[in-house]
Amino acid sequence: MMVFDPFISIFIRAGFALLFALTALHKLRDLAAFKTVISGYNIAPQKLVPLLGLGLPTIELSIAILLIAYPLLGVLGAGALLGFYALLMAFNIARGHVHIDCGCFWGSAKAEFASLTWGQAVRNVLLVAILLLALMPSSDRAFTGVDGVNIVLGLGFAYIAIKAGSTLMAVRRRMQEFGHA
Repeated sequence: MMVFDPFISIFIRAGFALLFALTALHKLRDLAAFKTVISGYNIAPQKLVPLLGLGLPTIELSIAILLIAYPLLGVLGAGALLGFYALLMAFNIARGHVHIDCGCFWGSAKAEFASLTWGQAVRNVLLVAILLLALMPSSDRAFTGVDGVNIVLGLGFAYIAIKAGSTLMAVRRRMQEFGHA
């Protein structure tokens, strides 16, 4: 049986905890915009949109905490939610309903870049696969201060990479709209 260094599990869980916390806080900071995103998916009665608008970010914050405090529950919850989001995207893409905000870009994405793509749905499935690595057995090696520094630096790099990737995807879509890509 393959055994991973505990750093890998902790790094993955910390990264996803940060991701879920940041996305939840972004949604809570502008609930009206997030409710518009939910409405755009056109999968729930309008009466439920306010509940979903507050409920989904609350679930995401809970998952962020669980990923650190109760790893198994956190990983399962995060995987289920990412899978659910991927299914929602795939459902809307399959029915040709793509000109909506995916609700993914928790940073600086502009509304004019909003549209669903298969790449976003596949990305979520790949994120679930990465997340499952956190459940692999770990060795008994003690976690050190150097590990902590590496996690902080690694998460900083991952944040920058994700923001850059999101920006590039948005620019590519915008260029395609104008026939330049």
